[in-house]
Amino acid sequence: MKKQLLATTALAAAGMFAVSGAAMAQASKPTLSLGGWMEGIVSAADTDENQADQATVGVIFDSEIHINGSATLDNGIRITGRVELEGQSGGRDIAGGASRNTIDEAWLSVNGSFGQVIIGGTDNAAFQEVTRYSGSWATQVGQNAALDAGDFAPTRGLTTFQRETQTRLSLGDGDSEKINYFTPRIAGFRLGASYMPSFAEGTPDTDSGGLANAGPNGTSAQRHGFTDEAEHEGYALSASFDQKFGGVGVGLAAGYASVHRTAGAGFVEESNPEGYSFAGSLSFGGFEVAAGYRNESNRKTANAAARIRNAEVFDAGAKYTFGANHISAGYIRGQSEDSAAVSGTDDTTVNVVSYRRDLGPGVQYRLNLWRIDYDGEGEGAAGTDDAETFAVSTSVRLAF
Repeated sequence: MKKQLLATTALAAAGMFAVSGAAMAQASKPTLSLGGWMEGIVSAADTDENQADQATVGVIFDSEIHINGSATLDNGIRITGRVELEGQSGGRDIAGGASRNTIDEAWLSVNGSFGQVIIGGTDNAAFQEVTRYSGSWATQVGQNAALDAGDFAPTRGLTTFQRETQTRLSLGDGDSEKINYFTPRIAGFRLGASYMPSFAEGTPDTDSGGLANAGPNGTSAQRHGFTDEAEHEGYALSASFDQKFGGVGVGLAAGYASVHRTAGAGFVEESNPEGYSFAGSLSFGGFEVAAGYRNESNRKTANAAARIRNAEVFDAGAKYTFGANHISAGYIRGQSEDSAAVSGTDDTTVNVVSYRRDLGPGVQYRLNLWRIDYDGEGEGAAGTDDAETFAVSTSVRLAF
């Protein structure tokens, strides 16, 4: 039923922006523009406990190039598209595995009085709506505490540690091809929905191709520590509120996602992965505070000793802006089940304080102080996945 409703929504939107040949002849030509960002980072980190004492200096360069297309029809419908190119597509991941994807996101959007329809490889509705109001995502002025902590405190020296720092709700769909729909924002409220036929990015979204992971990127893709297992027929729902009351800005959002999972090559369902998230932010004067929470259940882990796991993350942050200067503080606490043979949870704690100076249009200087703690499940000999890292990172970022 959900699939039929989303398909009907997409067809209705297509009908609404259909125009006559004469109107098309009068419409202006589509435009093409380039955007993106580049960041050069230098860091120093010290890690102790069970990874042995390590002091390292790191140099990181990260970048994306965005190719943007846009056209506006005579009836007011606006069509936009984006392809995001990864600047380090030839490199390896931190564990020395497969090369990173050349393309990050690629999608087409149709916008009008009916709302917005997005088709292509992008994040689901719950992921997009909740993230913008959530903890460090809403308040971080330097490097992102949820996304970048692993750059300075990798888990490869630990046995089977499951790091959890994200309040973004993704059951493994990532940038797989999907259909998103968002209603217009009315009195501050907006609803969203997503349909994900397959979780295999770049795969033709049919029952045979999707379930077999037989597309051009049809490997058993590992994302955020999980291994996809023929997950298909997923959906996500979101609701958000964004409004100003005098000088106070209020943002609230909630999301839910679920997916069917098959066992082996057949259609026999195991316990279906599902999750929910919510977040809220307040802004007043130069201050902003935000917090978010994510809970996921029945996810498969990369650890063969555990078939399914549950995980949760809490993320809180605050920032203050004064002129061209910005300061922020963030706190993340994540818990994840790992091995079924060991009691307890793998716990991750991230503390970060950041400073940013706007040097000019699109140019920033950033400074970050980090504490990242991994506390593995179990006690005694079983509880050996522990490590504590202190780090400092500084960078210059150019956005265009």
